[in-house]
Amino acid sequence: MKTSHLNVALTPLLLAMAVGQAYAVDITRTGANGAPGVRGTTDDAPGSPGGAGSAVRHRVATSDAASRLTLNGGHGGDGSAAGTGQAAPVEGTPGGAGGAGGEARGRLSAGRATGNVAAEVNVRGGNGGNGGVACCNPWGTAPSGAGGAAAGTATAATGNGNTRVQVRATGGTGGEVADGGAAFARGTSVAINGVATGDVLAVGGNAGAPYDPPGPWSLVHGSQGDATADLTVLGSGAASGRSAAVGRVATANLAVSSSGLVSGWSDASGRDATATLALRGAGGTGTSNATGLNATSSARAYTGGSAVVDLTALAQVDTFYGGASADVHVDSGYGMAATGSAAITGRALAGNVENAHGLNTARVTLLGTGTIVGASQARGADSIFTYEGSYTGYQLGGGEAQSFASGITRGSGDVTITALALGGKSMISDTTYPTKGGNASAVASGQSDSGRVTVTAEAHSYGGTRINSPFDSPQVHASAKTTAGGGTSRAEARHASYDLYGEYSALAEASSVGSGGATAVATGINAGGGYGGTLESRATAGGGGMTITTSGRTWLLGADSEVTNAANVGGALYALPNVAGTNAVVSVATGLPSGADVAALLNDSPVLAAADARWIAAGAMGYSNVSQSLVMQSDVRYTFATGGGQHLLLGLFGAPGIASDDFSLDLSVSNDGVPVWTGFFSGSALTALMTDRLIDLGGFGAGMQNLSIAASWSATNQVASDYGFRYLLGVSPVPEPSTWLAMLLGLGTLVMVARRRRG
Repeated sequence: MKTSHLNVALTPLLLAMAVGQAYAVDITRTGANGAPGVRGTTDDAPGSPGGAGSAVRHRVATSDAASRLTLNGGHGGDGSAAGTGQAAPVEGTPGGAGGAGGEARGRLSAGRATGNVAAEVNVRGGNGGNGGVACCNPWGTAPSGAGGAAAGTATAATGNGNTRVQVRATGGTGGEVADGGAAFARGTSVAINGVATGDVLAVGGNAGAPYDPPGPWSLVHGSQGDATADLTVLGSGAASGRSAAVGRVATANLAVSSSGLVSGWSDASGRDATATLALRGAGGTGTSNATGLNATSSARAYTGGSAVVDLTALAQVDTFYGGASADVHVDSGYGMAATGSAAITGRALAGNVENAHGLNTARVTLLGTGTIVGASQARGADSIFTYEGSYTGYQLGGGEAQSFASGITRGSGDVTITALALGGKSMISDTTYPTKGGNASAVASGQSDSGRVTVTAEAHSYGGTRINSPFDSPQVHASAKTTAGGGTSRAEARHASYDLYGEYSALAEASSVGSGGATAVATGINAGGGYGGTLESRATAGGGGMTITTSGRTWLLGADSEVTNAANVGGALYALPNVAGTNAVVSVATGLPSGADVAALLNDSPVLAAADARWIAAGAMGYSNVSQSLVMQSDVRYTFATGGGQHLLLGLFGAPGIASDDFSLDLSVSNDGVPVWTGFFSGSALTALMTDRLIDLGGFGAGMQNLSIAASWSATNQVASDYGFRYLLGVSPVPEPSTWLAMLLGLGTLVMVARRRRG
């Protein structure tokens, strides 16, 4: 078992109180060592066992200011070897077993009504004795003794004053090939009116020296002892603590609570490692770290929001097959009475120190009333294959990664959330020993009343599988939301696929209220070619009695692509999309634009400029396809109220040039799901459609309208194409007969082209 991840010689805490070096109570007890085994008097005499070390158990209760209890279990005696030692023993004669180390178990309770209190407990289990050497046995020795267990508990409590508690528990080392002793350290530090601190460490005893028998046998060894460290700190001023455990199964728990600032550090290192941190106070900082074959790290904080919170959870896997899970959860004045609007920062990282091929998961949840910054990252290990003969060798696929991050503030604070997942590389190109790549999924969401929300979810997946196996389907989802006027939201979902057989899906969603606007971008990167993926994004904005949702979707084969959507109500107009040279589809829209902005748009569109219309929305759509015959879709949906006796008008204009005959657009308009206008255009007909055209969508009664404009873009003959246009949505009174005639004459050619294309 590796112990290098934790420096056992921990640096002392910076305590908030001064405690003298002299102890009013200072007790030390050491158990007697077991006697060694005695050799026999004949050559065929078996070895005799070593004696067990004496156990030491002691309890102390005191009201003194500073107390210390130190206990050491006795060491086990070594078993004797077979025979007399004067000549070779008779074949098959066993050696004597080693004695077990004695346990050390102590409890110290110190408390007083007034004044500072310090309590310290140090316990160490005795070492196990080695087994005696046998004759002619390939395993070499008799069983050795296990290391003794160590359990220490300390409590320091005061009504008025400061408290400090310190516990060190170390299991005894096992004899040759034997297990080390378990270690348990528990501390409780309580200062009802004062500063409370604590520091506990549990280290499982080391396994005895391994034995390498002759011949083809594998190395024989014992296990390190389990270790549990548990600390509770309660204060009214600043409160802090740390809890650390190193062992086969290592568990470190820390809970710190105070009406003031709190801080803590929890660390576990072992085959199975679990570290937990729980903070409760005005504000807090802390880190939880777990390292092992299976590593779980959790950091939680519950505060009123009056002071900053900064939490980190780390989980790292340091060997094969294991998995890591890191989780951060903060509630700062969100689910309880808020006392302020301090900032929150949270990070979770789940990954691998060496080659680890399980599922690694990182999760961050931040709830507050101020600014929020959160990030989660999960990383899987790369595939590996080794061949070292018939007895050894392994073939492992890329590790999987899942990353989740969310942040919600009830105030006007900004929210920045990032989720990143990195799957392990595959060896799909190795036709002899192909291995799958690691799946990667990332989900991120953010919400603020009126702040700026920026959300990014990104996954890099080596989504290849074994040849002829079902495809993996990595998921990427980003969601950003503001719920009050003035907020701005942006969501980005990005996925990178590096394998020929990789598929994926990416979804970005953003919503806002008012002029701040919402932007959603879904990006797919096919670095290895292959089957590509599905991209979809949606942006929603509401305000002034109108709701707008722009959306787009595409599926690209072996090429990078992007889907972008944006919307706002009462804000600035968006530029005409310029996406030439990429695979992209864009839909942007502004509700209730200013008259000045619309007038500037229509400088080169006299028909639309002269229309008797109140323009209630302005938008644009764009498309680009690089040498692929694939279909992309972009849509926009408007929900708004109209009075009686009105017509809805659609103005089309602003196309940058002449459309190619290899490019076509299927455009349709519907209301409440019922088509009111459709057309299929390409080449010169499309150019004519997008040059200063006014389309009357008909009269509508009073009430809510749910108008949708859908565009289906496509290119043929593997020719690169790009195109874009602007549109206006307006409301006008029922036109007079003379106006109807002018409109029909202007649209006659257009209507015939549309009908002929449909026929």
